[in-house]
Amino acid sequence: MIFLTDYFWIVPGVLKIQQAKKLNMSSQRKSANQLLDSGIELFSSGDHEKGLKAFDQAIAIAHEIHDPELEIICLATKGESIWEVEYLNAALESFTEALRVAEQNNLIDLKCDLLRSIGMIWHESGNPEEGISNLIEAISLASKSEDENRQSALWGSVGVIYLETGNIDLADQSFRRAHDLAEKLNDKHGCAGYLTNLG
Repeated sequence: MIFLTDYFWIVPGVLKIQQAKKLNMSSQRKSANQLLDSGIELFSSGDHEKGLKAFDQAIAIAHEIHDPELEIICLATKGESIWEVEYLNAALESFTEALRVAEQNNLIDLKCDLLRSIGMIWHESGNPEEGISNLIEAISLASKSEDENRQSALWGSVGVIYLETGNIDLADQSFRRAHDLAEKLNDKHGCAGYLTNLG
């Protein structure tokens, strides 16, 4: 039998353990972010091998502390750095892994952003059809969550692919959809960009 006085002896111990866990997780998140910054710097300086090691360490920390959003950020940052130096297959692998984590944790906004990056990499890899397929999937998700800002950006990306592959009519339609949404949101910068593309 546990008396009320016993309960008050137990709770502070539990709280101390929880606080210690939170501090440890905070420290590990800080380490992961520092490793990300280091990875970016190493990649931009040309030391890709050390940069990849830093990214992979950051990803491992995020996975270990069960922080899916941080894990996705780490994977996407790695993917972007690889993408910038045009290792498209490796970049696609990193973004695809990030997408898997987003799907497992039902992180719709992040899934939309990842599908956009994946779509553009497919396009740059010489497979615009696969690129558009990923972007249309992202638009469908953004529509369900009524995220018009993301829808506008995604239609703009679809327009870029159509434009660069010579499909002027579909590019025109896509940029007009992007522009209409940007205008509705009073996004003057977006409107200007889409009007430039339409021109």
